[in-house]
Amino acid sequence: MAASEGSEALREGLRLLDEKDNVGAERLLARAVDAYPHDLITRFYLGISLRKLKKYDESDRQFSILLREACRLPPVLGYNGAPHCVLRLVAQLSWSMDLTAIDPSFATIDGLLTGDATDADAVDAVRDLQGRQPGLPYSAWLYVYARFLRRGFGGGAFAAKSAAGRVAITLATGGDRAAAPAAVLGAVYLGEFELAHQLCDRIAAEGGRKAVGQAHALRLEVLLSEGRVEEAVTLRRTAFKQRAEHQRYEAFIKGRSVALVGPAPNTLGNGREIDRHDVVARTNYQGAFQFLDKSENFGSRTDVSYYNRLQIGRSGAEIVQNLADEGIPFVVARKKSAALDLRAKLPASVAVRKWWARRWWGYFGNGFAFRHIIFDLLLFSPERITVFNGDFFLGEKPHFPSYWSTEIDVVRSYIMHDVFECFLFMKRLKEAGQIDGDAVLEQIIDLPVEDFLALVSRRCAAATQTGVVNASEDLLAQDA
Repeated sequence: MAASEGSEALREGLRLLDEKDNVGAERLLARAVDAYPHDLITRFYLGISLRKLKKYDESDRQFSILLREACRLPPVLGYNGAPHCVLRLVAQLSWSMDLTAIDPSFATIDGLLTGDATDADAVDAVRDLQGRQPGLPYSAWLYVYARFLRRGFGGGAFAAKSAAGRVAITLATGGDRAAAPAAVLGAVYLGEFELAHQLCDRIAAEGGRKAVGQAHALRLEVLLSEGRVEEAVTLRRTAFKQRAEHQRYEAFIKGRSVALVGPAPNTLGNGREIDRHDVVARTNYQGAFQFLDKSENFGSRTDVSYYNRLQIGRSGAEIVQNLADEGIPFVVARKKSAALDLRAKLPASVAVRKWWARRWWGYFGNGFAFRHIIFDLLLFSPERITVFNGDFFLGEKPHFPSYWSTEIDVVRSYIMHDVFECFLFMKRLKEAGQIDGDAVLEQIIDLPVEDFLALVSRRCAAATQTGVVNASEDLLAQDA
């Protein structure tokens, strides 16, 4: 089949899959896989179509091929990259395969995933295997990370993601350019910031606009993760195009106190404190109606709302109308296309821009909204940021009822957003004096890393069993 025919089959197959024509989708996606046998995202969607047709054996065969192929490839980041496809297998589908099919050395890991083991056993197994076999595939370690979270092994998952980072660093320092972005992020994950900067220098030294731009984007991640905000702001101003919408936003944010308000329910009664801030920023704001009976804990003002793609897609028309009616000053969208669409629909009095933070698919993952919004806000020099109503999904309810129309799969969210990186990012910024939070969030962020991993383990275990872990209330009770 010609490449053009394969591309057309892929487009049509995805359209039919979206329209729930699974028979037609399977036929076309199978043709696309024939044309692009090494394109993993195409094989991923073929496996989904087969799964929806209850052809589980054939679906498992496609996913097995995908995982084996991913483990042969370098850790190239991106939505269609091998590492991201591997994470989606576990996060979205809870799919599993014995890792001994990749390398017999993983026999111990397979035993932990199916047997009676503890998180401490998982941590020890990862460290032992990493020491004995440092060359095991990057994507295999990401698969272990995701499977361990599904199993309720927070410490083991963190160790496995750290092992993946170490593999990427080894590849990049050995000359594998494709592994360099993952290696930078791996060094940040491991707290090896000097190495991260050196890797950024090596990428930039290649020359060329694309390489230099990628190095700058990665260096922003490194600097903010270190808490070196002023240097990150300088880099943003000097190395990137200064668009009018960014200049307008900086004039609004610079030197002002910002309350960043999330959707996690609590009874701390911080509403008045929230409204006393110079700027109140919210996530996925739909309208003032959301807070009519919640202002005691969530406040009532809104000056900025950050939106993800899903919320705009589900409630776009209603959101646009409310934003226009209420005169919200600033709207920040995750994707450029969403920002352009909102700009066309909203009056000129509402300023619209795309948020700054990037998604590093295949290592950091999507990142929780709080993480990206803090990243974005800091680049515009606020006096301080105080974060309210966020608890890393450790509370009984991840959000108040009208915030989101569906239940959240907490473990899937942890896998795809990387709860550990988000925790470390916010913890380092708090220690650097750049952010603070409400009573619940501060107690979480102040925890030693090992204690946070234990809370994540409990939360993941509870998500696959009956009952709910409310770690936020546990923390407050211990402090009382």
